[in-house]
Amino acid sequence: MLRAIFRACYARFRHCAEKEKRMSRTSLQLTGKVRKNTWGRKDEEYVADFCLVSRRSLTESEHRIFRYHYLLGADWRLCCRKLGMDRGTFFHTIYRIQAK
Repeated sequence: MLRAIFRACYARFRHCAEKEKRMSRTSLQLTGKVRKNTWGRKDEEYVADFCLVSRRSLTESEHRIFRYHYLLGADWRLCCRKLGMDRGTFFHTIYRIQAK
């Protein structure tokens, strides 16, 4: 179940990150009982939150794999070569990352 949630979040991350920046929208949001308005860029905020949550919840070695594979888009061969690990260890770590 957690892996399915991760995949849905990652799909949204990719969608937000691959959009052309000039197509980004700002939105006005009401916050609190005082009716204060704040402007925000929801796609950019989602991308930033996705990266921040990964940095906070993963170990340093898991975050390196996450950064190469998910954020930079490297395939498993390049990640294994760059990180000096075998294929089995790489995929076991990927499964652990998705389950966190």
